Amino acid sequence: FPVTILVGGWDTYYSGPNLPFDFIRHRQGDNPELTIKVKMKGNNDRVEVDLKLSPCVTEKIVAKFMSMFGFEKNFKVYKYCQIYWLEKLDIVYYITYDEAKDETGRFIEIECRKDVEMPNKEEAWELIKDMESKMSVLGITPKNRMKRSLWEIFKK
Repeated sequence: FPVTILVGGWDTYYSGPNLPFDFIRHRQGDNPELTIKVKMKGNNDRVEVDLKLSPCVTEKIVAKFMSMFGFEKNFKVYKYCQIYWLEKLDIVYYITYDEAKDETGRFIEIECRKDVEMPNKEEAWELIKDMESKMSVLGITPKNRMKRSLWEIFKK
């Protein structure tokens, strides 16, 4: 059986100078981090770098740090997540809320675990497609796959 956890927290997205990436995400909570993502060929082929932060690094400090590099807050979203950790995959069901705490969306994400080394992209993609096939009874199919990231959906 998969390990399951429930978590929630704020993600603040900062946009800035014209760089190879569009945003820096500040994930707050018990395991705060700064994340950049560079799409190579869509949501499923990207380079992602997570920089772990100390829990004592506040939102105010991050905002000041970002401003020194020309980045400003673009939007903030609260994510309530139910995460299922499988052997090589994560399945995440999450609900997003805006700063007024109004619901803005519900999503299911299937991705390879970051802590599991995959031999190559093809094998990773096959694992995801296999799980997607098993979940097709829920409407999770290649045809219904999201083409846009949260950044692309909510950016101002």
